[in-house]
Amino acid sequence: MSLESEAKEKTAAMKAALTESMMPLAAKLVHLSWVSYQMGAGQSYNLDATPAQLTSQRNGLEFFLKSPNSTPEQNHENWMKFRLADGWKLGPVKDEDKKEHPDLIPYDELPEVEKMKDTMDLAARQIVVEVVNQIFQLGQMTTQNQAVNIIQHFDALVSQGAPMKSMKLVEMVQSAGRQNALEFGNGQE
Repeated sequence: MSLESEAKEKTAAMKAALTESMMPLAAKLVHLSWVSYQMGAGQSYNLDATPAQLTSQRNGLEFFLKSPNSTPEQNHENWMKFRLADGWKLGPVKDEDKKEHPDLIPYDELPEVEKMKDTMDLAARQIVVEVVNQIFQLGQMTTQNQAVNIIQHFDALVSQGAPMKSMKLVEMVQSAGRQNALEFGNGQE
């Protein structure tokens, strides 16, 4: 094996491991974009993601990584399949204890504000993946420990909330949520 091919193999293996280790942070960042959209749309939200929400966000990220050109309809279908497989069913309001959600319906039947949330979700996932990849490419990381230290630093920022709330992405998503709520109505959680 040549030095060049060995270096490429090590880089690919490290990147795969790093991507896996960054998934919790990526899921939190996508959740933050959802919170921002819901704030802007005047919908209820929880700043701290529940384990079920983080698992759902992780599934959505994995789907996005496999299908980066997916449509909002495909994104919603993936979310529905994941929720239904986890025992969720259609219900009048979102209830994690009962595993009920009003959006477990075909994409075409969703209120417009919820359709726009699926569009925002894809944009947020793309940005989060780009940010995570930039973190990897930054700082001449030669060991996974260096990457984990950076992840822990960013994770602490997300946990603190305030520094991340001022991000342009959050402001953009909140603005989109407000605009869609005004145009299409408040929708559902």
